[in-house]
Amino acid sequence: MGGGLVCEDSGVARLKFIDVWPQTGFFDRPWGSAPVDAVARTARRVCEAHSVGLRTLGLTAPRASYRLLAQSAGDVDSLRVELIDDLDDHNIGILHVPADAHRWLPQPRAAAVLDAIHHTTMLLGERLGWDVDGLRQVSDQVAASGAQFYWEGPWKTSPGRASRARLRALWADDGYGRISVQVAGPAGSLFSPPIDSFSTPEGLQRTAATLAWQPEGAMWILPSILPFGIPDRPGATIRPDQLLDHDPLTDQPGPEGDFLAPTTVTAAWQDASPYRLDQVSVSTGSDARGTPPQVEQTIDQVNAGLSALLREWLEAAGVRELEWFYDYHESAKTQLRIYDKRPLISIFQQRAKADLTDPTTCASIVLDDLQRALDRLATKLGKKPAPQLHG
Repeated sequence: MGGGLVCEDSGVARLKFIDVWPQTGFFDRPWGSAPVDAVARTARRVCEAHSVGLRTLGLTAPRASYRLLAQSAGDVDSLRVELIDDLDDHNIGILHVPADAHRWLPQPRAAAVLDAIHHTTMLLGERLGWDVDGLRQVSDQVAASGAQFYWEGPWKTSPGRASRARLRALWADDGYGRISVQVAGPAGSLFSPPIDSFSTPEGLQRTAATLAWQPEGAMWILPSILPFGIPDRPGATIRPDQLLDHDPLTDQPGPEGDFLAPTTVTAAWQDASPYRLDQVSVSTGSDARGTPPQVEQTIDQVNAGLSALLREWLEAAGVRELEWFYDYHESAKTQLRIYDKRPLISIFQQRAKADLTDPTTCASIVLDDLQRALDRLATKLGKKPAPQLHG
Protein backbone atom coordinates (compact mmCIF):
# COMPACT_ATOMS: atom_id res chain seq x y z
CA MET A 1 0.00 0.00 0.00
CA GLY A 2 1.06 3.56 -0.54
CA GLY A 3 2.86 2.92 -3.85
CA GLY A 4 2.54 5.60 -6.49
CA LEU A 5 3.59 6.50 -10.01
CA VAL A 6 6.95 8.17 -10.46
CA CYS A 7 6.69 11.46 -12.30
CA GLU A 8 8.31 11.21 -15.72
CA ASP A 9 11.88 12.57 -15.84
CA SER A 10 11.45 14.36 -12.51
CA GLY A 11 13.07 11.91 -10.10
CA VAL A 12 10.23 12.43 -7.62
CA ALA A 13 6.86 10.83 -6.96
CA ARG A 14 3.31 11.98 -6.38
CA LEU A 15 2.46 11.65 -2.70
CA LYS A 16 -0.33 9.09 -2.42
CA PHE A 17 -0.52 8.02 1.18
CA ILE A 18 0.47 8.68 4.77
CA ASP A 19 -0.16 5.73 7.07
CA VAL A 20 0.47 4.48 10.58
CA TRP A 21 2.33 1.21 11.03
CA PRO A 22 1.35 -1.51 11.87
CA GLN A 23 -1.10 -1.06 9.04
CA THR A 24 -2.80 -4.38 9.64
CA GLY A 25 -2.66 -7.54 11.73
CA PHE A 26 -4.78 -10.42 12.95
CA PHE A 27 -8.47 -9.71 13.44
CA ASP A 28 -8.63 -11.42 16.83
CA ARG A 29 -5.18 -10.57 18.17
CA PRO A 30 -3.48 -7.28 19.12
CA TRP A 31 -1.32 -5.55 16.53
CA GLY A 32 1.00 -4.39 19.30
CA SER A 33 0.81 -3.24 22.91
CA ALA A 34 -2.63 -2.12 24.09
CA PRO A 35 -2.14 1.60 23.33
CA VAL A 36 -0.38 0.91 20.00
CA ASP A 37 -3.09 -1.58 19.03
CA ALA A 38 -5.85 0.96 19.68
CA VAL A 39 -4.10 3.79 17.81
CA ALA A 40 -3.10 1.60 14.86
CA ARG A 41 -6.62 0.23 14.41
CA THR A 42 -8.26 3.67 14.65
CA ALA A 43 -5.64 5.03 12.26
CA ARG A 44 -6.86 2.78 9.44
CA ARG A 45 -10.00 4.84 8.77
CA VAL A 46 -8.22 8.13 9.48
CA CYS A 47 -5.33 7.39 7.11
CA GLU A 48 -7.58 6.16 4.31
CA ALA A 49 -9.93 9.16 4.56
CA HIS A 50 -7.01 11.61 4.74
CA SER A 51 -5.15 10.05 1.82
CA VAL A 52 -8.19 10.37 -0.46
CA GLY A 53 -7.96 14.14 -0.07
CA LEU A 54 -4.17 14.14 -0.10
CA ARG A 55 -4.08 12.60 -3.57
CA THR A 56 -6.16 15.46 -4.99
CA LEU A 57 -3.39 17.97 -4.19
CA GLY A 58 -0.83 16.51 -6.62
CA LEU A 59 2.05 16.90 -4.16
CA THR A 60 5.55 15.82 -5.15
CA ALA A 61 7.80 14.03 -2.66
CA PRO A 62 10.92 11.84 -2.64
CA ARG A 63 8.63 8.83 -2.34
CA ALA A 64 4.94 8.18 -2.86
CA SER A 65 4.16 7.34 0.76
CA TYR A 66 5.12 8.38 4.26
CA ARG A 67 4.95 6.00 7.20
CA LEU A 68 4.68 6.67 10.92
CA LEU A 69 5.83 3.77 13.11
CA ALA A 70 3.62 3.56 16.21
CA GLN A 71 5.64 2.88 19.36
CA SER A 72 4.61 2.76 23.02
CA ALA A 73 5.97 5.66 25.01
CA GLY A 74 4.80 5.63 28.60
CA ASP A 75 6.62 8.86 29.44
CA VAL A 76 4.46 11.04 27.18
CA ASP A 77 0.90 12.17 27.81
CA SER A 78 -0.15 12.76 24.19
CA LEU A 79 0.65 11.58 20.70
CA ARG A 80 4.02 12.90 19.59
CA VAL A 81 5.46 12.66 16.08
CA GLU A 82 9.20 12.50 15.54
CA LEU A 83 10.17 12.82 11.88
CA ILE A 84 13.47 11.25 10.89
CA ASP A 85 15.75 13.48 8.84
CA ASP A 86 16.93 10.71 6.56
CA LEU A 87 19.45 11.46 3.83
CA ASP A 88 18.13 8.50 1.84
CA ASP A 89 14.60 9.95 1.92
CA HIS A 90 12.96 6.83 3.28
CA ASN A 91 10.01 8.98 4.37
CA ILE A 92 9.59 7.56 7.84
CA GLY A 93 8.82 8.85 11.30
CA ILE A 94 7.95 7.66 14.80
CA LEU A 95 4.51 8.08 16.37
CA HIS A 96 5.06 7.98 20.13
CA VAL A 97 1.89 6.63 21.76
CA PRO A 98 1.02 7.38 25.41
CA ALA A 99 0.19 4.55 27.77
CA ASP A 100 -3.49 5.47 28.10
CA ALA A 101 -4.33 5.88 24.39
CA HIS A 102 -6.40 2.68 24.42
CA ARG A 103 -8.65 4.26 27.06
CA TRP A 104 -9.61 7.22 24.86
CA LEU A 105 -12.99 7.00 23.14
CA PRO A 106 -12.79 6.18 19.42
CA GLN A 107 -13.56 9.65 18.07
CA PRO A 108 -11.17 11.57 20.36
CA ARG A 109 -8.50 8.99 19.46
CA ALA A 110 -9.24 9.46 15.76
CA ALA A 111 -9.00 13.23 16.15
CA ALA A 112 -5.59 12.84 17.82
CA VAL A 113 -4.38 10.58 15.00
CA LEU A 114 -5.60 13.09 12.41
CA ASP A 115 -3.73 15.87 14.24
CA ALA A 116 -0.57 13.75 14.16
CA ILE A 117 -0.92 13.14 10.42
CA HIS A 118 -1.70 16.80 9.73
CA HIS A 119 1.34 17.98 11.73
CA THR A 120 3.42 15.49 9.74
CA THR A 121 2.22 16.92 6.42
CA MET A 122 2.80 20.48 7.58
CA LEU A 123 6.41 19.78 8.60
CA LEU A 124 7.07 17.97 5.34
CA GLY A 125 5.27 20.71 3.41
CA GLU A 126 7.47 23.44 4.84
CA ARG A 127 10.53 21.56 3.60
CA LEU A 128 9.17 20.40 0.24
CA GLY A 129 7.19 23.48 -0.74
CA TRP A 130 3.71 21.98 -0.55
CA ASP A 131 0.44 23.90 -0.60
CA VAL A 132 -0.14 24.24 3.15
CA ASP A 133 -3.60 25.77 2.66
CA GLY A 134 -4.55 22.64 0.72
CA LEU A 135 -3.20 20.46 3.53
CA ARG A 136 -5.36 22.32 6.04
CA GLN A 137 -8.43 21.88 3.84
CA VAL A 138 -7.85 18.12 3.58
CA SER A 139 -7.52 17.82 7.35
CA ASP A 140 -10.64 19.93 7.91
CA GLN A 141 -12.64 17.76 5.51
CA VAL A 142 -11.62 14.57 7.31
CA ALA A 143 -12.52 16.10 10.67
CA ALA A 144 -15.91 17.23 9.33
CA SER A 145 -16.65 13.65 8.25
CA GLY A 146 -15.66 12.25 11.64
CA ALA A 147 -12.83 10.38 9.84
CA GLN A 148 -15.29 8.03 8.20
CA PHE A 149 -14.05 6.11 5.18
CA TYR A 150 -16.37 4.49 2.64
CA TRP A 151 -15.34 2.31 -0.29
CA GLU A 152 -17.29 1.13 -3.34
CA GLY A 153 -16.35 -1.55 -5.86
CA PRO A 154 -17.36 -1.91 -9.49
CA TRP A 155 -20.81 -3.12 -10.55
CA LYS A 156 -21.34 -6.68 -11.81
CA THR A 157 -24.39 -7.37 -13.96
CA SER A 158 -26.50 -10.49 -13.36
CA PRO A 159 -26.67 -13.19 -16.08
CA GLY A 160 -30.17 -12.07 -17.10
CA ARG A 161 -29.03 -8.42 -17.04
CA ALA A 162 -32.03 -7.45 -14.91
CA SER A 163 -29.93 -6.56 -11.88
CA ARG A 164 -26.42 -5.56 -10.91
CA ALA A 165 -24.44 -5.80 -7.70
CA ARG A 166 -21.41 -4.21 -6.14
CA LEU A 167 -19.41 -4.33 -2.92
CA ARG A 168 -19.55 -1.43 -0.49
CA ALA A 169 -17.55 -0.99 2.70
CA LEU A 170 -17.25 1.22 5.76
CA TRP A 171 -14.21 1.14 8.05
CA ALA A 172 -14.88 0.35 11.71
CA ASP A 173 -12.77 1.56 14.62
CA ASP A 174 -11.30 -1.94 15.04
CA GLY A 175 -9.33 -1.32 11.83
CA TYR A 176 -11.34 -3.62 9.59
CA GLY A 177 -13.92 -3.08 6.89
CA ARG A 178 -17.59 -3.91 7.18
CA ILE A 179 -18.85 -4.90 3.76
CA SER A 180 -22.32 -5.10 2.29
CA VAL A 181 -23.36 -6.18 -1.20
CA GLN A 182 -25.70 -3.67 -2.84
CA VAL A 183 -28.11 -5.11 -5.39
CA ALA A 184 -29.82 -2.70 -7.77
CA GLY A 185 -32.74 -4.13 -9.73
CA PRO A 186 -36.44 -3.76 -10.54
CA ALA A 187 -37.29 -3.46 -6.83
CA GLY A 188 -34.74 -0.68 -6.24
CA SER A 189 -31.63 -1.07 -4.10
CA LEU A 190 -31.33 -3.89 -1.57
CA PHE A 191 -28.40 -4.68 0.73
CA SER A 192 -26.86 -7.73 2.34
CA PRO A 193 -26.26 -7.73 6.12
CA PRO A 194 -22.76 -6.45 7.02
CA ILE A 195 -19.82 -8.88 7.01
CA ASP A 196 -16.32 -8.40 8.46
CA SER A 197 -13.64 -7.90 5.83
CA PHE A 198 -9.94 -7.00 5.51
CA SER A 199 -8.25 -3.80 6.68
CA THR A 200 -7.05 -2.23 3.41
CA PRO A 201 -8.70 -1.09 0.16
CA GLU A 202 -6.41 -3.50 -1.67
CA GLY A 203 -7.99 -6.30 0.37
CA LEU A 204 -11.44 -5.08 -0.62
CA GLN A 205 -10.43 -5.06 -4.27
CA ARG A 206 -9.43 -8.71 -3.90
CA THR A 207 -12.79 -9.45 -2.29
CA ALA A 208 -14.75 -7.52 -4.92
CA ALA A 209 -13.12 -9.61 -7.63
CA THR A 210 -14.69 -12.75 -6.11
CA LEU A 211 -18.26 -11.43 -6.20
CA ALA A 212 -20.20 -13.79 -8.45
CA TRP A 213 -23.85 -14.29 -9.32
CA GLN A 214 -25.31 -17.70 -8.50
CA PRO A 215 -28.49 -19.47 -9.64
CA GLU A 216 -31.84 -17.97 -8.62
CA GLY A 217 -30.39 -14.55 -7.88
CA ALA A 218 -28.02 -15.59 -5.10
CA MET A 219 -24.47 -14.23 -4.85
CA TRP A 220 -21.22 -15.67 -3.56
CA ILE A 221 -18.23 -13.83 -2.16
CA LEU A 222 -14.97 -14.34 -0.24
CA PRO A 223 -15.38 -11.72 2.50
CA SER A 224 -11.72 -11.36 3.50
CA ILE A 225 -8.58 -12.14 1.51
CA LEU A 226 -5.07 -11.61 2.85
CA PRO A 227 -2.13 -10.54 0.67
CA PHE A 228 -0.95 -13.17 -1.81
CA GLY A 229 -4.60 -14.17 -2.34
CA ILE A 230 -4.96 -16.13 0.90
CA PRO A 231 -8.58 -16.17 2.20
CA ASP A 232 -8.85 -15.99 5.98
CA ARG A 233 -12.61 -16.56 6.10
CA PRO A 234 -14.78 -19.05 4.22
CA GLY A 235 -16.87 -17.98 1.26
CA ALA A 236 -20.37 -16.63 1.92
CA THR A 237 -23.54 -17.16 -0.11
CA ILE A 238 -26.05 -14.30 -0.04
CA ARG A 239 -29.61 -15.36 -0.87
CA PRO A 240 -32.24 -12.93 -2.15
CA ASP A 241 -34.38 -13.48 0.98
CA GLN A 242 -31.49 -12.20 3.15
CA LEU A 243 -31.37 -8.78 1.49
CA LEU A 244 -32.44 -5.69 3.44
CA ASP A 245 -34.39 -2.68 2.21
CA HIS A 246 -32.06 -0.29 4.05
CA ASP A 247 -28.31 0.34 4.00
CA PRO A 248 -26.80 -1.39 7.07
CA LEU A 249 -23.50 0.50 6.74
CA THR A 250 -24.96 3.98 7.13
CA ASP A 251 -27.67 2.91 9.60
CA GLN A 252 -25.31 1.56 12.27
CA PRO A 253 -24.16 3.88 15.10
CA GLY A 254 -20.94 5.80 14.52
CA PRO A 255 -17.86 5.62 16.76
CA GLU A 256 -18.28 6.98 20.29
CA GLY A 257 -17.26 10.43 21.45
CA ASP A 258 -16.79 13.90 20.00
CA PHE A 259 -14.21 14.44 17.28
CA LEU A 260 -11.82 16.42 19.46
CA ALA A 261 -8.31 15.31 20.44
CA PRO A 262 -8.07 14.62 24.19
CA THR A 263 -4.62 16.26 24.43
CA THR A 264 -2.33 18.48 22.39
CA VAL A 265 -0.49 16.61 19.64
CA THR A 266 3.05 17.72 18.79
CA ALA A 267 5.47 17.02 15.95
CA ALA A 268 9.12 17.87 15.35
CA TRP A 269 12.12 16.74 13.35
CA GLN A 270 14.36 14.27 15.11
CA ASP A 271 17.39 15.56 16.97
CA ALA A 272 20.62 15.44 15.02
CA SER A 273 22.08 12.80 17.35
CA PRO A 274 22.35 9.37 15.68
CA TYR A 275 19.32 7.15 16.01
CA ARG A 276 19.98 3.82 17.68
CA LEU A 277 17.97 0.66 17.68
CA ASP A 278 16.12 0.01 20.87
CA GLN A 279 15.15 -3.46 22.06
CA VAL A 280 15.45 -6.14 19.39
CA SER A 281 13.22 -9.14 19.98
CA VAL A 282 11.09 -11.81 18.34
CA SER A 283 7.36 -11.51 19.00
CA THR A 284 5.24 -14.65 19.03
CA GLY A 285 1.68 -15.27 17.99
CA SER A 286 0.84 -18.74 19.14
CA ASP A 287 -1.67 -21.36 20.06
CA ALA A 288 0.33 -22.77 22.95
CA ARG A 289 -2.06 -25.62 23.75
CA GLY A 290 -0.27 -28.88 23.11
CA THR A 291 3.04 -27.13 22.42
CA PRO A 292 6.00 -28.03 24.65
CA PRO A 293 7.16 -25.19 26.94
CA GLN A 294 10.60 -25.49 25.34
CA VAL A 295 9.29 -23.47 22.39
CA GLU A 296 8.61 -20.31 24.39
CA GLN A 297 11.69 -20.95 26.53
CA THR A 298 13.86 -21.10 23.42
CA ILE A 299 12.45 -17.84 22.09
CA ASP A 300 12.91 -16.19 25.51
CA GLN A 301 16.55 -17.34 25.56
CA VAL A 302 17.12 -15.96 22.08
CA ASN A 303 15.51 -12.64 23.00
CA ALA A 304 17.70 -12.31 26.09
CA GLY A 305 20.79 -11.77 23.95
CA LEU A 306 19.31 -10.65 20.64
CA SER A 307 19.75 -6.88 21.09
CA ALA A 308 23.44 -7.14 21.87
CA LEU A 309 23.96 -9.63 19.05
CA LEU A 310 22.17 -7.74 16.28
CA ARG A 311 22.19 -4.03 17.10
CA GLU A 312 25.57 -3.07 15.64
CA TRP A 313 25.11 -5.39 12.64
CA LEU A 314 21.70 -3.94 11.81
CA GLU A 315 22.69 -0.32 12.31
CA ALA A 316 25.66 -0.75 9.96
CA ALA A 317 23.15 -1.77 7.27
CA GLY A 318 20.94 1.27 7.86
CA VAL A 319 18.25 -0.58 9.82
CA ARG A 320 16.55 1.51 12.49
CA GLU A 321 13.48 -0.58 13.19
CA LEU A 322 13.11 -4.37 13.19
CA GLU A 323 9.75 -6.15 13.44
CA TRP A 324 10.12 -9.89 13.84
CA PHE A 325 7.05 -12.09 14.22
CA TYR A 326 7.17 -15.86 14.76
CA ASP A 327 3.73 -17.42 14.57
CA TYR A 328 2.72 -21.02 15.22
CA HIS A 329 -0.78 -22.45 15.42
CA GLU A 330 -2.91 -25.24 14.05
CA SER A 331 -3.61 -23.69 10.66
CA ALA A 332 -0.17 -22.15 10.08
CA LYS A 333 1.90 -23.21 7.10
CA THR A 334 5.67 -23.07 7.45
CA GLN A 335 6.91 -19.99 5.63
CA LEU A 336 9.26 -17.01 5.88
CA ARG A 337 8.76 -13.54 4.43
CA ILE A 338 11.10 -10.55 4.83
CA TYR A 339 10.24 -7.03 3.74
CA ASP A 340 13.14 -4.61 3.32
CA LYS A 341 11.79 -1.08 3.63
CA ARG A 342 14.84 0.36 5.27
CA PRO A 343 15.09 1.82 7.80
CA LEU A 344 12.29 -0.66 8.64
CA ILE A 345 12.79 -4.41 8.29
CA SER A 346 9.78 -6.70 8.82
CA ILE A 347 10.21 -10.46 9.28
CA PHE A 348 7.15 -12.72 9.27
CA GLN A 349 7.59 -16.41 10.02
CA GLN A 350 5.06 -19.18 10.44
CA ARG A 351 5.54 -22.75 11.61
CA ALA A 352 2.90 -25.46 11.66
CA LYS A 353 2.25 -26.26 15.32
CA ALA A 354 2.32 -29.96 14.53
CA ASP A 355 6.07 -29.58 13.90
CA LEU A 356 6.62 -28.34 17.46
CA THR A 357 4.87 -30.98 19.54
CA ASP A 358 7.91 -33.22 20.07
CA PRO A 359 9.84 -31.94 23.13
CA THR A 360 13.08 -33.51 21.87
CA THR A 361 13.17 -31.56 18.60
CA CYS A 362 11.07 -28.42 19.04
CA ALA A 363 13.88 -26.21 20.39
CA SER A 364 16.22 -27.01 17.52
CA ILE A 365 13.43 -26.40 14.97
CA VAL A 366 12.73 -22.96 16.43
CA LEU A 367 16.44 -22.06 16.48
CA ASP A 368 16.90 -23.26 12.92
CA ASP A 369 13.89 -21.19 11.82
CA LEU A 370 15.20 -18.03 13.46
CA GLN A 371 18.70 -18.56 12.08
CA ARG A 372 17.29 -19.13 8.61
CA ALA A 373 15.57 -15.75 8.86
CA LEU A 374 18.83 -14.06 9.82
CA ASP A 375 20.71 -15.77 7.00
CA ARG A 376 18.14 -14.61 4.45
CA LEU A 377 18.14 -11.12 5.95
CA ALA A 378 21.95 -11.05 5.60
CA THR A 379 21.54 -11.72 1.89
CA LYS A 380 19.02 -8.89 1.53
CA LEU A 381 21.20 -6.46 3.46
CA GLY A 382 24.41 -7.50 1.74
CA LYS A 383 25.89 -8.09 5.20
CA LYS A 384 27.09 -11.69 5.12
CA PRO A 385 27.63 -13.67 7.23
CA ALA A 386 24.71 -13.31 9.60
CA PRO A 387 25.28 -13.37 13.37
CA GLN A 388 24.88 -16.93 14.71
CA LEU A 389 22.25 -17.63 17.35
CA HIS A 390 23.91 -20.91 18.35
CA GLY A 391 26.87 -23.13 17.51
